[in-house]
Amino acid sequence: MPQRRAGRLYDALPGPKELVGFSAAEGAHLHCGPMGRARFEQRVFDWPAARLASGPPVRG
Repeated sequence: MPQRRAGRLYDALPGPKELVGFSAAEGAHLHCGPMGRARFEQRVFDWPAARLASGPPVRG
């Protein structure tokens, strides 16, 4: 997804979020970043894991 479209999607999403870029050095220079899948998956799954580890949000 081109950076411009990624930014539009990011802006449309509600709630906590983080826009993370991937570099050619990480294997993201080809369509869908096939050489950087492990790095992609690490970032994708670490994000919710870090939020879930702190427990549910406190409502007050």
